[in-house]
Amino acid sequence: MLAATLAMLAGGVALADDIRVEPRAVSATVIYDGAGAAGLTAYDGYLVWSRYLPEDGVWQLMQWHDGVVSSLPVLPRSVPFDVSAGSSATGRPVVVFSRCRVEPKQLVGVMPGPRWETASGCSLYQLGLAGRPTLSRLNRIRPRLSLTTPSIYRGQIAAVQYERSGGRTRAHVLLWRRGSPRPVGLPGGSPPSCAGYAKGCSLVGSRTAVDALSLGPVSAAILWRVEGPGVTGTGTGWELRTTTLAGHRSVIVQSGYTSGACGFHQPFAPTATPGGGVTYVDWASPCEQLQTALARFRLSTLQRSEARPASTYVFGAASDRTSTYWLRGQLPGSPGATPPSTALPCVQTDRHCEIVVTRSPPYQPGRVGPGHPATF
Repeated sequence: MLAATLAMLAGGVALADDIRVEPRAVSATVIYDGAGAAGLTAYDGYLVWSRYLPEDGVWQLMQWHDGVVSSLPVLPRSVPFDVSAGSSATGRPVVVFSRCRVEPKQLVGVMPGPRWETASGCSLYQLGLAGRPTLSRLNRIRPRLSLTTPSIYRGQIAAVQYERSGGRTRAHVLLWRRGSPRPVGLPGGSPPSCAGYAKGCSLVGSRTAVDALSLGPVSAAILWRVEGPGVTGTGTGWELRTTTLAGHRSVIVQSGYTSGACGFHQPFAPTATPGGGVTYVDWASPCEQLQTALARFRLSTLQRSEARPASTYVFGAASDRTSTYWLRGQLPGSPGATPPSTALPCVQTDRHCEIVVTRSPPYQPGRVGPGHPATF
């Protein structure tokens, strides 16, 4: 399925590299300076993100709530945190993240970030947000597992484990239900495939990985990355999927790829929403022009809609029940000039980033575009 989808994208068959809604003004209130910000996550009015400290070369965990910004009592790390906001078994707001003996390498691409499949010795931690923050290790998760990109909702925890064998790396999405010490597996995305290739095709060096994971009331949003045979363009493709926790229905919300010549389409920053939907950021380029949008997908109708802000770009986003928080900024020169370099956008001092909040983005129904929803 992945090879066919991405081949259609690269070939331009009824699909295009651009975001197919018109730009319009998006009303937003500035929360905080977005310099060095990445990886926004939100729950019940609490916004958490990673902030780069250039003088130390490390990332710090930050929090905003009721207009107050503060750093969280967590040791910094060399990469942006794989932090996810959610709720404990009692409904209190918390965040979960990993700590690794060997930190991940950097993913080079349109929207770069840690390659979590290259980390090792990773344990999961939970930090309470309401009142005095309290940090604890998630000991009910078996300590011998190396796990990353966790997410939590009402005490249920999802995380990713990697299997390395035969020169291949494969991601497994695991879910620990409340009160259960044993996880169940959730469907991931499409694997690399030699189907249709000439004799001699090899899966050695191929990999699947999860760049982001968000757990909601009835579903998990999974940003699945695949590298190897069957992937058009530079050999890296993405599938943003929503997977129901009961019945394990998996739907491709948006596909992504990077062309070997020019142009790309990449979803990122997903948040699982009630009803099995997803909000996320959509990036695209019809060669030489960056386009970004806040996007929303409804599982009940299989419809995607987008709000493409005029005169600014979306470099990150997260949503909770009432608001969409997003990271906006500029590129050098006029809007639409040049796609960003391989560094995270708001780490670059010329991006003029701000963290803002919008109560109701002006979504427009999306026309046919990359990643038309497909169910498996």
